Amino acid sequence: MPSSIWPDGILPWLRSLPHLSVTLRPVSNDFSLKEEYVQSQMLLVVMVLGVGFIVLLLLAVLVCTTITFIRPSDSPKLAVRFYVIANAVAMAAAASLAASFDGNFAAGLHALLASIDRLQAVAHTAAADGVSLRDATRDASRALSAVAACEGCVGAAAALASGGAASSDAGGGGAGVCHALEARHALEAEGGAFASPFSSGEDHFSRVTAMLLPATAWHRWAATLPLFALTLIACAIVTGAVAGRRALLVGSQFGGVIVWWMMCAITSVQLALAVGLADACPDPLATVLRVLEWFAAQRKEAGGEEDRTLAAAYHFLANCSAPNPLTAPLDGVASSTAALSAALDALGANCSSPSLLQPARRALSRVGESARRGEELLGGSAACRLVAHEFDAGVGGGLCGDLTQGVVGVFLFQSASGLLLLLLTASLPALWHSHWLPPLALDLEPWRRSARRLTERLRERRRERSAATTARLLAPSQQDASLACLVAPLAPSNEPPREGGGAAARGEPAAGA
Repeated sequence: MPSSIWPDGILPWLRSLPHLSVTLRPVSNDFSLKEEYVQSQMLLVVMVLGVGFIVLLLLAVLVCTTITFIRPSDSPKLAVRFYVIANAVAMAAAASLAASFDGNFAAGLHALLASIDRLQAVAHTAAADGVSLRDATRDASRALSAVAACEGCVGAAAALASGGAASSDAGGGGAGVCHALEARHALEAEGGAFASPFSSGEDHFSRVTAMLLPATAWHRWAATLPLFALTLIACAIVTGAVAGRRALLVGSQFGGVIVWWMMCAITSVQLALAVGLADACPDPLATVLRVLEWFAAQRKEAGGEEDRTLAAAYHFLANCSAPNPLTAPLDGVASSTAALSAALDALGANCSSPSLLQPARRALSRVGESARRGEELLGGSAACRLVAHEFDAGVGGGLCGDLTQGVVGVFLFQSASGLLLLLLTASLPALWHSHWLPPLALDLEPWRRSARRLTERLRERRRERSAATTARLLAPSQQDASLACLVAPLAPSNEPPREGGGAAARGEPAAGA
């Protein structure tokens, strides 16, 4: 199985869930189409629906009890409002993630259908080769019947079967030539046997595609319908909690109960599908062979013809050295063609005319060419690699890769959104069951005052830090010198004397005053 985006314990946990039949007997967790295993899957659906119905009744009892026996509060707490809003947003986000995994489901289904289409193209080519070989063997049989009539072997078949001598009045042929020409009947039978499995093989692939498309079309609705419903409820709850709309909250309460039951129905099917894929995908090849064995047993019980699909699947997927039931008739065609060619070489002179031999040899040549095309398409390791590659791409990468991840992702996140919906439905009465539900408003003035105080403190600390840095860098004597340099130009004693002013200009008293 390809690497998964989930932790290693998710699929084993799904596989380890109890598998019980209707009689509550343990059932093997290996995927199959047996009645007991199908019953175990249906029991999972019933179990989820039963638990969901019990929770539905408890929610109804909660609402009735709240309305009847619990006294309304004066006003809901602010923390309860924020809790309900956050829960609603988380619920919508979980539903959105669940819907996004439907893309993985679609990608896996596309890969599976693409592999089926490519195998259908191979089956179409094989069917064309089978028809060509069947027609070639029929033409060869008719041409060889003319040769046998010339040799007098037409009436000699009964004599050969009874042990008598063959008549050779017409062409003088011996009993050995007549016996060799009898291989034309085996040649025609082998040609028909090679073509018969492919006459309906292309239709089998078409029926599988026609079955998968409608059987999986519901998954997109199962992923998007809860997203729509839960998003609508989340918007109503957020609007009601912020704007104080009690009617929206009460409507969301009852809508949540209805959507809860819808979620239980969808999640139950998703759980059964996820468990089935977890049981099938640890060993996809063993699962496919097990299912084909079940079909072969059902066909045998019904008295139908033996189906070579199981043997072909074992050859192409499990062991390429095993006998190939599809190309087994080609071995008989090759041996019959060789015997008939040798018989044509041993004909008498009366039946060796070109008008009689050339059609027979051309027909045998066409038989050989058709047989070689069939062997190249279905025989050898190249055909095994082709079928194994398509199996790995379709079943390993598509069904057990992206499609399984999509199913598990939808199941997990829809379960999470369902639990959040349950918590929301249980906590909504704390909002709408109150006397006063004012709109949620934020007073920004306390925040502005706090911001101004914080700004003033930051400025004061910056000034203190600057003064401390200056005091640390300058010595006390240097501080006095620097202060003297700054103050000296402003001192009166340092001013230059004014012209003609003398002492009076300096503000000194005159001498002898």
